[in-house]
Amino acid sequence: MPARLVGLLGDPAFNARVAADVESGTLDAAVAAVVGPALAAELEAALGPGDAARAGEIRAALGDGAAGFALRLWPKLKLILANATGAFEPHARRLRAGAGAGVPIRSTILAASEGLMGVSLEPRDDGEAAYCLVPRAMVFEFLPVVDGEAGEETVLAGELEAGADYELVVTTLGGLCRYRLGDVVRAVGRHGGAPLVEFRYRAGQVLNARGEKTSEAQLQAAVDRALPDVAVFAAVERADDVEAPGYDLLAPLGGGDPGAAADRLDAALREENPVYATWRDKGAIAPPVVVDVSAAAFEALRRKQLDEGASPQQLKGSRVLRNDAHVQLLLDHDLPPPPPVEEPLPGTLGGVANWTRKFF
Repeated sequence: MPARLVGLLGDPAFNARVAADVESGTLDAAVAAVVGPALAAELEAALGPGDAARAGEIRAALGDGAAGFALRLWPKLKLILANATGAFEPHARRLRAGAGAGVPIRSTILAASEGLMGVSLEPRDDGEAAYCLVPRAMVFEFLPVVDGEAGEETVLAGELEAGADYELVVTTLGGLCRYRLGDVVRAVGRHGGAPLVEFRYRAGQVLNARGEKTSEAQLQAAVDRALPDVAVFAAVERADDVEAPGYDLLAPLGGGDPGAAADRLDAALREENPVYATWRDKGAIAPPVVVDVSAAAFEALRRKQLDEGASPQQLKGSRVLRNDAHVQLLLDHDLPPPPPVEEPLPGTLGGVANWTRKFF
């Protein structure tokens, strides 16, 4: 996932800790606490006795944080394998402009925990790719997606129309039968009789406050235009005002003005989705609200999703959040902790009241 590479390679503090670990041959205490004693022992064994020379090379590669850190760290690096299509493209763009500058990004397969689905026959250096679905990997069916919503009747590979979007439905040798993967792809051609598809987005990523059906692609394009420096964000449908529901966008603004950001986002959404613009003009959809949420809050959300059972290799960040607990985590993460409650001193009126509540 390019988002993880951006997070790891683009974090100078993290890489400085890695250099310290390499130099000492011991694992950072915070990391050891997360991975547990067994894995920590394996990692420390792999680190060996410590390598001051390599640690110096890591620090030199970090330098002043200029683009191209990966190539300075690994001069023989030939390519980065990562999916850079669809919803992953903004992260790949940051990777190309930052730590991964000068290194081709190639996406060679379309896969999930359910199995291999497609192979890119001609991967491009910018990470874009069309995947040839592997006919014998699993049985593929396709739900046509129109205006962000999947139909009820599936079609087969021979019935796909070029340029149309479909949600994948698979039957696998492992026992899944007509299972909806949640991945939406676009048919772009054929290789022999096998379909060529591009990954678009995850199903369910449509904002629909008033029937406007703002797709993930439209939302992403609007954010790219209004907030070009923002790569990670989450949108929430706001329905607390039933007369005029709207959208909340949670994103790290880096000190920017949320009000100005909301005005730019509103203008961009109007351009991307004419139905949204119509409802906004009528006052049926309220202006969007942009909430400044730190990148650390999104990392906390990722860790919570992993704790809930998501695969680190398959976790795809949702652009539209519908889990109230996940939304609340983002909103609460940056709040200062509540002040400690001071216990009243024994013998005071408050102390007597506490003792009475405890024992009576």
